[in-house]
Amino acid sequence: MIKLNLMEAAMKSAGTAKMARVEPEQPTVLIVEPSSERRRVARMALALAGYVCREAADTSAALLILRSCSPVAIVTGVPMAGPCDGIGLCEIVRARTDLRDCAVVVLSDRGDPDRLRRIAEAGASAMLPQPFSPIQLVAAVNAAVAAAAGRPHSPTCDIQRQPLPLLSLMTTLAITE
Repeated sequence: MIKLNLMEAAMKSAGTAKMARVEPEQPTVLIVEPSSERRRVARMALALAGYVCREAADTSAALLILRSCSPVAIVTGVPMAGPCDGIGLCEIVRARTDLRDCAVVVLSDRGDPDRLRRIAEAGASAMLPQPFSPIQLVAAVNAAVAAAAGRPHSPTCDIQRQPLPLLSLMTTLAITE
């Protein structure tokens, strides 16, 4: 069950119309995850962190989005419907010169050595275990985006630049499946 009532109320009171508006200076993150619940949690956390989020339930939809969008980061699960899994998506992104600076954060429910090796060989910027903490997801995306841009990462600054008090809102979330 996912408890999001406080976060949803905070987003409504902050004006979701402002947060949903795509502004050129707002970086885009593509979330590729078959679970609509996990996509929702990731979208809400990343939107609170100042990212514009695009979503895909499988790699086919993700590849279509990537034809017209150059995100600063992609968050992807591993098991996935479509022409490839999340690791294959990472390999495709790394092979494209127009996406060479795109950070890729892989969400994996298994930490076995073979999967970790495949994720690393595919060129992932970071790996998070599932179920993930929204705070860890935002921190991983912020760090991966900063590293891809070649600048130092300061978690304190990233959390403090949020439009809403991210830490207090995120601690109300409980993700269990």
